[in-house]
Amino acid sequence: MVDWKKYIITFIMTGTVFGSAIVINNHFNRTRVTEMKSLYESISTDILSSETQFSLLSELSCKEVGSQILSQEL
Repeated sequence: MVDWKKYIITFIMTGTVFGSAIVINNHFNRTRVTEMKSLYESISTDILSSETQFSLLSELSCKEVGSQILSQEL
């Protein structure tokens, strides 16, 4: 005679292990995606800032560059 109770308990335990692994994996993936979005926004802001500085500096003559606030960052 087959002991079905033992197989059902084993199946539930296996399902619990796999379910836990899936939940933990989803949590780490969400954390990683959040970090990547933050990094993307930071890089986008830095690029925009650099482009703005370049645009402002391209409008100035060479004599005016030394007297500006932006020249301190250069």
